[in-house]
Amino acid sequence: MRVAALGLLFLAGVACDSPPAFPVPGGPPLPVALDTQFRFYTMGTWVLDGFDQELATQLRKYNMVVVDRKAAPHLVAEINLGVLGNGQAIDVYLVRDGARAYAGRVRVPDLAPLTLDVAAQLVAPVIARPAWGL
Repeated sequence: MRVAALGLLFLAGVACDSPPAFPVPGGPPLPVALDTQFRFYTMGTWVLDGFDQELATQLRKYNMVVVDRKAAPHLVAEINLGVLGNGQAIDVYLVRDGARAYAGRVRVPDLAPLTLDVAAQLVAPVIARPAWGL
C-alpha cells in the first residue's frame, strides 16, 4: 500500500508540466536546429537522441520548432554536454547566420540519461531567450 502511494505521488510529480520561464512571443514558431554532442566519443547516439527529443518538447513551450540541420536554418543551437575541465556542465552556443555566440551554461550533477532529460528543461530557456532577442 505504501509503495502504491509513493508510486502515485511520483507519477503525479512527473506529469506536472512547468510553464515557460518568460513570456513567449506570439506569431509563427522560430525554427532552430540542434547540434548536440558529448565532449568525448560515444558508440551510440541514443542518449543524445533522447536529450534532443526532450529539448524539442521543451522548446515548443517557447514557440520554437526543431528542424533538421540539413534544411539550412538561420539558427543552430550547439550544445556541448560536458566541457573540458568541467564534465558536469552543459554549454550552449547559438549560431545565427554563421555568427557564433555564447548563450549560457547549465551545471548538472552528472550526464546520466535521466539527468539529461531533466536538464533539457533548463537548457530550453537558455536557447530561447537569446534566440528571441529577450
